[in-house]
Amino acid sequence: MATQTSGRERPDPLSVTGAAAAQLRKLIEMHDPDAAGIRLGVREGGCNGMTYSMDFAKERDPMDEAMEIDGVTLLIDPISVIYLVGTEMDYVQENSARTSSSGTPTKPAGAAAANPSASDERPVTRMPKVYAIDGVTPVVDPSAFIHPAATLIGDVIVGANCYVGPGASLRGDMGQILMKPGSNMQDNCIAHTFAGGETVLEESANVGHGAILHGCHVGRCTLIGMNAVLMDGAVIGDFSFVAALAFVKAGFEVPPRTIAAGIPAKVLRDLNDEEIQWKQDGDQDYQGIIRRSHKSLEHVEALTDVSSVTGPRIDAPGIPPLYKTRNKDG
Repeated sequence: MATQTSGRERPDPLSVTGAAAAQLRKLIEMHDPDAAGIRLGVREGGCNGMTYSMDFAKERDPMDEAMEIDGVTLLIDPISVIYLVGTEMDYVQENSARTSSSGTPTKPAGAAAANPSASDERPVTRMPKVYAIDGVTPVVDPSAFIHPAATLIGDVIVGANCYVGPGASLRGDMGQILMKPGSNMQDNCIAHTFAGGETVLEESANVGHGAILHGCHVGRCTLIGMNAVLMDGAVIGDFSFVAALAFVKAGFEVPPRTIAAGIPAKVLRDLNDEEIQWKQDGDQDYQGIIRRSHKSLEHVEALTDVSSVTGPRIDAPGIPPLYKTRNKDG
């Protein structure tokens, strides 16, 4: 399918699932059969920086990009196209009102007045923060999970069964960012390089919350602690740990099966089999998070009745912290 704009053809800026297309057609038929189409737009605001609008269009603007989808015309203004590239529009039947990933209702204007139940029948627009630069687009294996609040730019490759957490930024605008199968980049991690460099995470590398990786190589089955910083040319050997808050200077090498800590980081000792096994067991926790996220993660409105919560509500299997493992026998 190609979008028409001022006589030119270009790939569609977003994809529309069959369920969403059917719902768009239903909305037109029920509420405004004479509409020229449904106008999808982006406006500023909301906790994620953007909110989305959807309205019945009385007429086309000459500058609109028009997508013909199963008998429905979707109209997008040129500015909104920039932000909608890579978006998937889907429709999910729920009891609560449909919202976009920013939490803003995407109901076409006038639908609620015509039919009060229409607020439960709106398509959902999911906005991944994935951007091409210089014609280079990130590549993500379908089995990986990228949180909607993460950002991927340019030459980023995310392999099978990888996890990228909320707030993470993988900027492949100067060099390649490569995540091999089973690796993860947790909340607020950053990966970048100097021109021509690369940042590589080998299989099952685990990068903790807030860590910064710049032009470095992280080996297989490694653990990078929270808020650690790895500089250009640093090499972290297979099955090694880098402690939380460590600063690994440029060109420094951490040998396999060792732990490094400090500012600047120094190798402290060899890891024992128990510690390495603990890390490998922990990898399965993140594989579980990937499966759970694909299945049940959704953007919702917060509940307001705090008194209704009487204790912890997440019951997820997983390993304990390492210090508890060491002290399990007293």
